[in-house]
Amino acid sequence: FALLAFEPVDRDLESFLVLRDELVLILHPEHALAGRESVTVEELGTESFLAHNVRTASRNKVIEVFAEHHTPLNITLELATVETIKRFVQLNIGLAFVPRMCVGEELERGTLASVPVEGPAYHRTLWITHRRNMTFSHAAAAFLKVLRQHAKSQQAQAENSQR
Repeated sequence: FALLAFEPVDRDLESFLVLRDELVLILHPEHALAGRESVTVEELGTESFLAHNVRTASRNKVIEVFAEHHTPLNITLELATVETIKRFVQLNIGLAFVPRMCVGEELERGTLASVPVEGPAYHRTLWITHRRNMTFSHAAAAFLKVLRQHAKSQQAQAENSQR
């Protein structure tokens, strides 16, 4: 099986949504923008950004949004991992956009801050997929069962929050 950032359309594959996540702006807790209710893309045009050195859909979306707002995106440093990006933000070297699931603990502890960016949020959906009628090892079958249970609980939480 595989974890994908898009829903596959192949009839030979079975897929289910396992996680919804959003891209968030992270910054040092003492940064001038920390604690604000929100910021605009235009306000971010003078900031230095850290980015992943791989061109991902998330990175491309950030570039696209800044271009739509005719605002420069000043990527001053490209790094190999999200973990390294988080550490550099904690050192107040720049701001970054990262998946919320990657910074939950740091936001709770207060070692990083996050401020919503006005405008539409960028959400990504992660899918588990595998070939239909595939025979799994006991371990793989148990893991898929856990993922399905997690997916059902996530869906129930989402439905409850919409009420």
